[in-house]
Amino acid sequence: MNETPDTSEQPQPPRATIPVKRKPHDMTPMDGGPGVGNSIASLLKSPGSILYELINGARPGHIGFSLALVTVLGLAVFGGITGTFTQSEWWAPLVKITGGALFAALICLPSLYIFAALSGMALQIRAIAGILFSTTGLTALLLAGFTPLVWVFGQSTGSISFIGGLLITVWLVSLFFGMNLLMKCARALGMTDSMHLWVWCFMFLLVTLQVSCAIRPILGKADTFLPQEKKFFLQHWADNLNRESGNKRTAAAVPQEKRDD
Repeated sequence: MNETPDTSEQPQPPRATIPVKRKPHDMTPMDGGPGVGNSIASLLKSPGSILYELINGARPGHIGFSLALVTVLGLAVFGGITGTFTQSEWWAPLVKITGGALFAALICLPSLYIFAALSGMALQIRAIAGILFSTTGLTALLLAGFTPLVWVFGQSTGSISFIGGLLITVWLVSLFFGMNLLMKCARALGMTDSMHLWVWCFMFLLVTLQVSCAIRPILGKADTFLPQEKKFFLQHWADNLNRESGNKRTAAAVPQEKRDD
């Protein structure tokens, strides 16, 4: 008798499934908990989960601390690379950039709470602080991402004015993305009028620029850690440009023989 072949179907291997991609501003719980690594990933890919943890999470203080730590680490990396330009006292720009940005954020926190309330957001000061650290956290991450650019130009040019302009440009670009995140978070939380928050963003920008002048020099050397003279940041920039252009004119006027001596 011929045996009939086994026609039973062989088990098929499970098919790979493509994970469903969450929308960036969906307010869903943060994957893995509010740690530093997960906070970084959420800032870049799903900031809505940060809002969820700040407002509905079981440990809003934990996510706030993680965002503050992300801010400090990103600013420290950027400040440390900036310090390599001076070739001495590299720690001074690290301390000044990190401390100055945190100081600017903290003194602008009460005004952010006021402007957020005027914009139609009924949030506690704790949640507003978390949103502020989300803004500074994303800004600091972008600053850290720009460090290769800053390092390359810092090692290949001796012009303080050029490096200063580069740092200001990098700061403006990074802060723009951080403020864009702030506005998106505000819209997700029921903001009815964006004018008030844009006014606050402009004020915060001016504060950071003036603080950078108040803690000068970030580039170069000085006899004291902090300046003894008060200046407006635009005046400080103009003085540096005039000083460097004057030094170049003086060097060009010196005969080649005297420069060789």
